[in-house]
This record gives sequence, C-alpha cells and structure tokens, in this order.
Amino acid sequence: YAGLRYMPFFERVSGDSMCPTIHNGDRVITNLVLLPPARVGLDDIVVMEVYEKNRRYIKRVVAVEGMVVPLHSGAPYCLRKGEYWLEGDNKCISYDSRDFGPVPGERIIEKVIKILCAHDKQEFPQEF
Repeated sequence: YAGLRYMPFFERVSGDSMCPTIHNGDRVITNLVLLPPARVGLDDIVVMEVYEKNRRYIKRVVAVEGMVVPLHSGAPYCLRKGEYWLEGDNKCISYDSRDFGPVPGERIIEKVIKILCAHDKQEFPQEF
C-alpha cells in the first residue's frame, strides 16, 4: 500500500445509532486507515472492527488520548496513548464506548469521508 493516499470503500449502514447524521440504509464512502490512525481525530466518523462479533460499527470519535471521559461508575478515565472513545450520535440507542470502553487504534479500520443518503441510492449500484 506504499504511496496510496486514498483507498475508498462503500459501506451500507444498518441501524439508527448514528441518527440524525447517518440513517439506517444510508451508504457512506470511507477511506481505509492504512497506518495506526494518526489521521483520525476528534469528531471524525469512523468504522471500527469488532473481532469477537465479526461486525463493524460506525461511530463518532468523541475523545482521543489524553482526554478524560466519565465511566458508568461516574469515575473519570484518562484515555491512554492510542485509545479512542467512540459514541453514536443517537445516544439513547447506541452501543458504543459507554458500553465497551475505550477502543484501541488498531480496531479503527476506516474513516467516513462522505455520507450518501438512502434516497440518493439510485445513483449507485444496489450492492458494492
């Protein structure tokens, strides 16, 4: 992958955890994160891989290393080097870092670069 700046992928979103930004059925164009996510920053929308469930989640980066986040217990937690705190925009239903804790950078595999609304899908093939 040396020399590649962009490696776009198309992902179909399943679920409403990112509403109102991204809705169920929307598609997103993502860029593969080729190196440890040095280019992933606060407020970016990313795709993380959950190995044990063989799934991918799309979430927003709400905290990065060095920032403090509250845990369920109310205790503060300072994110360590290479850790990210990811949450869905729809806080009421999102399964995210508030449930599973900080995310190591190596689990962040893609960064969303464009959101394609479901009503625009006629412009794109049904399956990518």
